[in-house]
Amino acid sequence: MGIRYAIVSLVVREKGKKMKVIWLTDIHLNFLGMHQIKKFVKKINEAAPDAIFITGDISEAPSILDCLFIFSRFENVQTYFVLGNHDYYKGSIEHVNSYVTDYIKQFDNLHFMDNETFIELNENTCLIGNTGWYDGRFGDFMNSRVLMQDYNIIHDFMGLTKSGMLGLNQKLAEKSAQHIQDCLIEAFDRYQNVVLLTHIPPFWESCVHNGKMSDSHWAPHFSSKIMGEVIEEFMKDRSGHLTVLCGHTHGSGEIDILPNVRVITGSAEYYKPKISRVFEY
Repeated sequence: MGIRYAIVSLVVREKGKKMKVIWLTDIHLNFLGMHQIKKFVKKINEAAPDAIFITGDISEAPSILDCLFIFSRFENVQTYFVLGNHDYYKGSIEHVNSYVTDYIKQFDNLHFMDNETFIELNENTCLIGNTGWYDGRFGDFMNSRVLMQDYNIIHDFMGLTKSGMLGLNQKLAEKSAQHIQDCLIEAFDRYQNVVLLTHIPPFWESCVHNGKMSDSHWAPHFSSKIMGEVIEEFMKDRSGHLTVLCGHTHGSGEIDILPNVRVITGSAEYYKPKISRVFEY
């Protein structure tokens, strides 16, 4: 991409009593030129965060490390991220996960949440996360008119039949849901409040695009039913609170699935990365 050395100096922030966090989703930095990258970095610096949450679709496989390098350059800022389906484009899922994991070992401020159990934000709140995957269980996958680019560009899906695609989707989604289930057990054993980062909305109601819930053609590709089931089953008798931050649909939505489970879907637009929200912990 030629963006690795676009950042020459970054602001050192003065810490406050609370941790200030900015949330980014579906920023697709591979679509941007050098000038746009610098403008986005400036916007992040002006927000003066202590930490950054990213819920996937940072780039594509050939440029993901260069894009992660940008976030490593923010002084005194921890970046906690999951990947998205676009981050595997032109690569394979296992390979991308492996080289991202190996690459960030050299940086103390980059954290791939798929490899973490929980990270404390304050004495009452922690962070968990997993990239997640859509599982085709909502809507009508086999008769859907939607054909995701994933199936042509991610190596794992190339050459699969439609039923083969569905099977792989469900396998990936189930692995992610199992990780989140394990994380929830550990997290709520210690904390009252948990924030979950994932790329794929875990409930049909959180699959929002252009202000509307996705229909039966899009829902199979926009949601992870198994992740939602894990969350709902675990949280239904809990006294704590879970906030889920997700992206993928490029639409904005917020819904309380249970009195103690809120799902926020972040909006996005190609070529125009933005700060979705600011939180304090």
